[in-house]
Amino acid sequence: EIPEKEIQLAEGALQQKLQEGARNLLDMACASRDVLSLKAAIAAGEEAGLDEQTLGDAKELLRDNERRAAARESLQRAMNSRDGSLLRAAIGNARTVGIPEEELNSAAAFLAELEELEAQLEAARSGLSDAISCCEPERLRVAIEAARTVGLMPQELAVAEAFLHEEEGKAAALAQLRQASELPGVACLAAAIERGKAAGLSVNDLMQAQTLLDWERRRESARHRLQDALILGRGDELQASFDEARAAGLEVHDLAAAEEKLIYIEKQKASARSSLEVAMHN
Repeated sequence: EIPEKEIQLAEGALQQKLQEGARNLLDMACASRDVLSLKAAIAAGEEAGLDEQTLGDAKELLRDNERRAAARESLQRAMNSRDGSLLRAAIGNARTVGIPEEELNSAAAFLAELEELEAQLEAARSGLSDAISCCEPERLRVAIEAARTVGLMPQELAVAEAFLHEEEGKAAALAQLRQASELPGVACLAAAIERGKAAGLSVNDLMQAQTLLDWERRRESARHRLQDALILGRGDELQASFDEARAAGLEVHDLAAAEEKLIYIEKQKASARSSLEVAMHN
């Protein structure tokens, strides 16, 4: 039977060898700075019974490396997201945990590109806002095209495009209104006014056309009443309709037939009065 003391000495020698091997693993792992090697060496050191002071440097190095690995992952995610604010924060965090500056060069260059793009997008947004405020379709059309070129999202263009569509509709309605105002009759002008109202033209835009339409309707009404009175041939009614038509601004050719009829009626009246006077004297 082996004495207890010899067993203890043997176990102590084995423990020393295990600890020496663990220290060697720790030294190699710290030199390599590899996360997996550090984890394995720390586990082996704890298994061999190394104290916390001996394991402390390796554990601190492992924590630093894990923080840097997490920072690199965050940096890559931020670059993939193309979000300038996320990338800016990720670069700041990477510098804080000690990632070498040369590793950050590509991320910093990419951030500069994103910041330039964001500046262009912000300028495009401002241009859209100014163009909408000015209510100038051509300026708004240019601003929308510029915003689309720099990559502004469709949902950010939607309001400006809707406003442009509305303004173009107003411009077309106003052009039709002016064209209709130069045509004879009321049908085209009335239809153009209704289209203008539907397009959202202002009261001022519609006022002149509406005044012209009211005048044209009075003329049309006066013309019809004059024609009816001319057919009936009653002097007083024809004279009233003639006066109304002349006040409404009917042209000479519209009044000619009624004027001739009135002259004819007056001649008949004069002849009748003359005959009556002759008859009374006899």
